[in-house]
Amino acid sequence: MCIVYDEEKYQYQLSIRQGGIITHVYISASFCLRDSDLVELKNTIDLQGINVLYDPDRSDIYNQEHSQIVLIADRREPSLTQIEPQTFLLKGNLGQKTFVKNLHHIMYTISEGSRQILKSECTIHAAAVSLPRSDRAILILGDKGSGKTITTYALCSYHDAELIGNDLVIIGSDQQEKQYLHGGTTNFTFRKYVMGKFFPDLLLEKNNASASISTGIDYESKIMLNPNQLNIPVCVDKKYIALVIRVNVHALAAANSVSKIFDKPTEALRLHENFARYIRGQTTPLVLEKDGTISGHFPSFDSIEMQAMRNKMVNSLLRSNFFYITAQSPQKATDLIMKTYNENLGMS
Repeated sequence: MCIVYDEEKYQYQLSIRQGGIITHVYISASFCLRDSDLVELKNTIDLQGINVLYDPDRSDIYNQEHSQIVLIADRREPSLTQIEPQTFLLKGNLGQKTFVKNLHHIMYTISEGSRQILKSECTIHAAAVSLPRSDRAILILGDKGSGKTITTYALCSYHDAELIGNDLVIIGSDQQEKQYLHGGTTNFTFRKYVMGKFFPDLLLEKNNASASISTGIDYESKIMLNPNQLNIPVCVDKKYIALVIRVNVHALAAANSVSKIFDKPTEALRLHENFARYIRGQTTPLVLEKDGTISGHFPSFDSIEMQAMRNKMVNSLLRSNFFYITAQSPQKATDLIMKTYNENLGMS
């Protein structure tokens, strides 16, 4: 693919590598890019980008196998259009901090199309760990607040698992249609109330040894920790999915239980939405103000071919070792996960 852009209109370039896709960003010369803007971008590493590299130097775009181009024009009204299969025109107010700060989210969602087309990989809302000394992985699914993060942390802390990703995970399919995981966002974002409930010692340690833990339920009060702070190793290798768990951790759960999928159509709908949310721009407004105001149109870049690829992934997962686990604590959840793994895969 060879793209010719107007040197006079687009003066600045950043190269952004996120989840195996390199995005070459050309910024309107009509706007003076300040050092502070670059710092804002560089400081967003691992918030939603995966293995992100921001490079302000001009690079060779013709020898990059998995790359795309985004032209950014300085306009008051935000909009996004696709010029060619791997080329996009993004218009926005480059003097607006909320727009600049959101660029890494926008670039990631734009790159989702290239990731699905060029690499047969897609981003899903999930967590995942790698089992010690193996090429196997456990994929952990669940709705917001279901306990994915605390279960993932417990697997790493109590069962020597390595972290693949937390919140966002990249899933792919090889030529034999085996599903694998290859990276994800690695920061742990814990709800303080949940930490106080299940990991009070960790909360005290990471919260500057606070004298007390609030007993009020402030559900959106959170603390972000990286794996290094928790002495948790991160897996950077490709790992094949051995076990899929949909988890629900709640202190008031009636019992600790494991069950196979009993309603496959319902689960298929959940996976269908999960696998499509980033390619269709459902989670990424062009502008999101501090007061919650949303503006701009983020179009879907989906296609029949991408949908067919994702359908194969969903169908494959539904045929895999897929279990539902309900537990009263993350420790109980991980015990059930490892017991389920050993009973179904331990000897193979």
